[in-house]
Amino acid sequence: MMSLQSSLLEPYQDRLLHGFTVKPNAVSDRSLARETVLENRRVLCQQAGLAHERLIVPDQVHGNRVAVDSEADFTQADGVVLVTPQVPAMVITADCVPVLLYDPRRHVGAVVHAGWRGTSLAIVSQAILVLRQRANSHPADLIAVLGPAITGAYYPVGKEVLEALKSTVADTRAFEAACVCPPAPIFANGPMAEQHFVDVRQVNRLQLEALGVVSIEVMTDCTYQQVDQFWSHRRGETGRQGAYLQLLAPCNG
Repeated sequence: MMSLQSSLLEPYQDRLLHGFTVKPNAVSDRSLARETVLENRRVLCQQAGLAHERLIVPDQVHGNRVAVDSEADFTQADGVVLVTPQVPAMVITADCVPVLLYDPRRHVGAVVHAGWRGTSLAIVSQAILVLRQRANSHPADLIAVLGPAITGAYYPVGKEVLEALKSTVADTRAFEAACVCPPAPIFANGPMAEQHFVDVRQVNRLQLEALGVVSIEVMTDCTYQQVDQFWSHRRGETGRQGAYLQLLAPCNG
């Protein structure tokens, strides 16, 4: 099963395993038997070198709860902080923003599912808070990767969603410039033209920057446009891709 890699995390391949899965194998799909989905996850773990028997996949609810890998309950969580080597975690997405965080100084990280609701609740801020509490991690030391997601020109939302996202960014001008997009040609002359078009990936980038994160990679892959590569909820597909992270053996710096 193929996975995309982050250029910012590539130098740390001796410390961690990470990736963003692509088609054709779904790591979640309402149209498939549960056994098939679990087998797809097992194959992914085998091919990526992940510890399948310890894989954490939180029960996502579009909130901002971030669990820690040592906890027993991952229900109603949309993020997992990793402080234990050899314990992989994966979030499931199809248009929402997958976020990977890694602190190379303290060898800790997190995987986060940031849809518009989670983003409006500042879930990346919550993940960084948990990293601070559990490992004394600092935003300036973090590497953040915002993975494949729907781009703003293909993401029409109502005014209430726009306002909810805007409220999380102190710099209104920066929000308008980076996050509010003109509609793609397929929407420009139809009923969707009256909607607002927002790039949730860029909203998360601005939130991270405001927290003091400097090393940020925003991947340009669009789940809506790249039909052959990604599943998309907005296209009506039931398949989902995953974003995963596993710390390798403890390192000393």
